[in-house]
Amino acid sequence: MRSEPDGEASYVNCVLVAMAKGPCTSVEIASGQPLPEISELQLRATEDLHWVNMLPFKYDTLDPDLVIKILLRCSGRRWFQFWVKDWKFLVSLDTSSGESKLKLFWLSLAKAKGGGRVLRIEKLSKD
Repeated sequence: MRSEPDGEASYVNCVLVAMAKGPCTSVEIASGQPLPEISELQLRATEDLHWVNMLPFKYDTLDPDLVIKILLRCSGRRWFQFWVKDWKFLVSLDTSSGESKLKLFWLSLAKAKGGGRVLRIEKLSKD
């Protein structure tokens, strides 16, 4: 199993993969708040737990605002679409057998109390 580089883009990838594989149905990313740890996303398979334990993330150094920005950009939302607060996000994830599997996520953007933004990610498609 390959390792992941440390950084916000890699964190985004790992959150989506962990949500797609596990029973966790939603995650919130908030400005100025610690990012959810991948290990908290309730993965079940032993190989997935091993993968999580190998992740290099220093969660306290990752920028939640950059994670939100990356997710918005990857989902197709652009800076001039400031009025769009909710949208679907279709993600193609590679399986361990080398096939691609489509997962559908719902993204919802809101203002955080005290400033900043909160992005809620919900998994819509089931296995």
